[in-house]
Amino acid sequence: GTSHPNVMAEDPARVVQPSLRDDDPATRKLRARAFAANDITTSHYTAYNFVPKNLWQQFQRVANVYFLLIGMLQLDVFFPGLSPTHWSTTIAPLAFVLSINAAKEAYDDYFRHRSDAAVNATPCVRILRPDDPDDPQVGGKARRRSAATSSPASTVLETIRWKDLRVGDLALVRNNQELPADVV
Repeated sequence: GTSHPNVMAEDPARVVQPSLRDDDPATRKLRARAFAANDITTSHYTAYNFVPKNLWQQFQRVANVYFLLIGMLQLDVFFPGLSPTHWSTTIAPLAFVLSINAAKEAYDDYFRHRSDAAVNATPCVRILRPDDPDDPQVGGKARRRSAATSSPASTVLETIRWKDLRVGDLALVRNNQELPADVV
């Protein structure tokens, strides 16, 4: 009968060839566009989008929109003499509530950023094969060899961060070890 190309004739064990990454810039650029990154982001804001995004979320609440509209009606610009009270009696409490909520969101998001950084920096072991100077196809940058010439001893273990793990990488998994969520 025929044997599977990844099974060596001498050894009945299955031999898995690791998917090796080309580390040239062109390949990295193509891979970055083709697949999503492996970093985890649970935070809602960045330093650039905090104010507009937070205000958008704050004004999704009907009460905040109501107080803003009432404060605008109290401005003498739109309807002179309409309001018996000063506009600051409505806008000041609204601004206070908005700033307290914004401070709470900034505090929570700061700890989300710290948690994301800790998870993304968790070490992971990637399996690679070393460069093969005898491979004529790649000129010293061998990335594929036939199953008959490869052996488990020719693999190299490299410790990387979870966020640096990419599609096609082969990760070493040990018993009871936490894994990046998308490892299959």
